[in-house]
Amino acid sequence: QQTPQSICQAIEEFERTTLWPAERIRAHAMGFDTAHFRANLASYVQQAWAEHTNHIDLDYQPYSDKQKLPLTSSRNGQTTATAVSLTSPATER
Repeated sequence: QQTPQSICQAIEEFERTTLWPAERIRAHAMGFDTAHFRANLASYVQQAWAEHTNHIDLDYQPYSDKQKLPLTSSRNGQTTATAVSLTSPATER
């Protein structure tokens, strides 16, 4: 049963426990301060960028306006190959 005395006793008992020492809480919280956050974020971005740039295909060239894009289609169980010319509206004028 909750009484004023039982609530006071529970608070006093909680305050005597060492489950949450102030030094440990403070040290943990410092891991989230602004300087630590910025350093970790900068490190993460640098690592992610390095991984990204290592996977870029430097020989990749998109189709130019005059190249043909190979396409295949299936109709009635038959596969046909077609080349579609890629032209932008600006080059057709």
